[in-house]
Amino acid sequence: MENGLMPHPLLRPIKDLGGTTGATLTVTKKGEQIVVKRGANSGHITNEYEANQVYKALGVPVPKCQLQRIRGRCYLLSEYIDGIPLNSYEALNWTSAMSDKDEIIKQIRGRFAIIALLGDWDAIGMVGDNIIVRDGVAYQIDSGGALKYRAQGGLKVTFNSTVSELHTLRDPKRSVYRYFGRITDDEVRSQIKKLKLKDIPDVSCVDLLKSRLRNLKKF
Repeated sequence: MENGLMPHPLLRPIKDLGGTTGATLTVTKKGEQIVVKRGANSGHITNEYEANQVYKALGVPVPKCQLQRIRGRCYLLSEYIDGIPLNSYEALNWTSAMSDKDEIIKQIRGRFAIIALLGDWDAIGMVGDNIIVRDGVAYQIDSGGALKYRAQGGLKVTFNSTVSELHTLRDPKRSVYRYFGRITDDEVRSQIKKLKLKDIPDVSCVDLLKSRLRNLKKF
């Protein structure tokens, strides 16, 4: 592959999927499609892996994935979710009832407290492309902007025990307002109530996540 983005000898690149983590769709010799992400650096891609583990543990659909070191660099190998990006899904010319579309939006709204807990500023994506809809399920397919890192790969300076995302993700000036802006405080409290400290997996920032959750419980 050009630029050395996919050096694994058993994976043949098919196409560039874009995104801030440098996603490439590849295929194995057995015909299995796998997404390979390199991230801005090893810390960034490891952070996305850990974010996926937290999302999964808290009940948010994410692709199956694993970290693999290839020629001295860490890559994320991920299940390919062959579905429709959220922005395209919403733009479909629906001929049936709107209940399917409403259900997808309900799923996304229902994970607001979890997205805030992870500080995932880029959960939706710039144009709604970080969520893929398949078989009526909304998958988070890009967690590069969750936890300690920004989507572009830089470390956040504001990822601390204060969960400011409860407010910033509902800011009318932000593009995610259309999904989260009308979530009431009572809805947020109801979501937070379901989150348990014991469900947070043992990732590198587990103590900080538990501290953030304790603060969420005070909301």
